[in-house]
Amino acid sequence: MRKWSLGMSRVRSTWRGNADGTDEGEYADGCDQALQEHSIYDCFASVSAASFSEGKSEVNIKHPNEMKENSKYEPLSNEDLVNCCWGIIQARLSIEDGKVMGTGGFCGTAWPISRTEKYLYFVTANHVANDGLFYPKEKPKETRVYICNRSGLSLRISPQYGMNHPSYDLAFIAVPVADLIKSGIETIPMFKFSKQKLPEGLLGMSTFNLGFPDRGQKGTYFKIDLDSDSASFDEGPYVQRGRIEDFRTVFLSAPDVKLFESPGLILDYCSEQGFSGGPLILEETDEVIGMMSTLIPNGDKPPERTIALPIWQIFDCLEK
Repeated sequence: MRKWSLGMSRVRSTWRGNADGTDEGEYADGCDQALQEHSIYDCFASVSAASFSEGKSEVNIKHPNEMKENSKYEPLSNEDLVNCCWGIIQARLSIEDGKVMGTGGFCGTAWPISRTEKYLYFVTANHVANDGLFYPKEKPKETRVYICNRSGLSLRISPQYGMNHPSYDLAFIAVPVADLIKSGIETIPMFKFSKQKLPEGLLGMSTFNLGFPDRGQKGTYFKIDLDSDSASFDEGPYVQRGRIEDFRTVFLSAPDVKLFESPGLILDYCSEQGFSGGPLILEETDEVIGMMSTLIPNGDKPPERTIALPIWQIFDCLEK
């Protein structure tokens, strides 16, 4: 059995990539808090405490010095897609000397996938939208979780309307349409979705994914307005590019990601924290073909490949 040793946090996980189980292994010592490793407590942007005031609430990013090897991204220039991608923000509030103080950060990425008469459904990764998102270990005075996009649309969400599928690292957030109406939101921009069902037709195709990485940002990244109970941000989403290299049935067991015989699109590039749950999009058509999930261990070297859950599996879970 091949050993995977990746340094940093001490965990043990298993990975099997091929459908026939011939390529399997065990790795130890974590993955530098990579996508399949990080818990909701690890994946926040590093932020400073800030005073929240009426209409002027700000939390400022402290710039991490360490860059993630093999992971690259750039600002998204396609304005048609900017507002289809939503960031998930957690604000942990407390009272100090009579003032409301807060820390928090971007936890991952979400995007709307379907709307009915009663609910608007967002999709994200299970290791992002789990109990830790709404009930952090440090138990602050209050925890608020928002999803918002670049245009300023913002929704506060609760675990009451979550639907989780841990075996696929998949979660849905069901937002009541009544809440949209109450917030004055009439329309929600949505991605196009690929109709290709067979993975063979996708191999080798150019793709890109969108998300909100927590390093290298400049200035004020996001704001919380307590009066309107909303969040907003000035930068992002960001984009990574590559190709679909393979399609496999995946088994992976890590502290925060459990994939059990899950279909997986294997991408020929590395991703990082903040892109979890984001859309994987075909370069040629701008259609969503999957959701970003986790990294593949690479022995003693930094990860070089990423697993995405295909769109047909996402719709299958939603319909169930």
